[in-house]
Amino acid sequence: MSNPRYAVFLVAVLAVAAVAPVVAQDRISVFPPSGAPVGIPESQPDPFPQGPITFYGDRPTFDAAHPGLPCEDWQDFTNNIVGCDAPANNGTSCPGGYNAGDILVGLEIDCAQNSGPGGNGLVIIPAGFDGNPSITFGSNFFVDNTIVNLNPAVAAVGLDIQCHFGSPSVNVDVFDSTGALVASTASACANAGTFLGMDSNAPQGIGSIAINDPSGVSVETTDDVCFGEMPIPVELMDLEVQ
Repeated sequence: MSNPRYAVFLVAVLAVAAVAPVVAQDRISVFPPSGAPVGIPESQPDPFPQGPITFYGDRPTFDAAHPGLPCEDWQDFTNNIVGCDAPANNGTSCPGGYNAGDILVGLEIDCAQNSGPGGNGLVIIPAGFDGNPSITFGSNFFVDNTIVNLNPAVAAVGLDIQCHFGSPSVNVDVFDSTGALVASTASACANAGTFLGMDSNAPQGIGSIAINDPSGVSVETTDDVCFGEMPIPVELMDLEVQ
């Protein structure tokens, strides 16, 4: 059974990939289950803490707390719709899409269900295609999740989250360098982009971020991904002020 609403994003636009079957929204199988709360209301104060993570709802506040972070804006990518295999990082390339070295070292974009050679799991969306002001990059399938990996783990990440042809909100799960789920929130999500920032006060830092439309009807992409700063070492956290 198939449904055009759940087709690969590129099928809907260029008809270059196979139609994906309708499936229930899958969870991220590479991460262990956790009892961490999900869906923090968007009415929370900004910034607001959750365990070791503090979330920021606007870029100026985040930038003031973490000035000078390197940012990936995908502007070295082609300004055309191109499907790419996942994962995508500094050492990978995508024919007709981007070259090795075009992505900042330490950043990787992956997806939950269609990662691997030939999976066409990621998509480059050109500026202005769906109200997005610049090139954006993320999962290609409507029922898939966009995963942002940081290697090594960092203390702060800020990015614009974009949703295309679907839900006005997404769930965002934050994992540390060990793969443990440490925080979750709900974020608004628009085709023009909605900013979400976060930082960690734990030595394990931020190792991965999963962006998921629970309705399974949106393609979630990213832009202006700023990241960096080393997590606080355990030995410094253990120091007591005399």
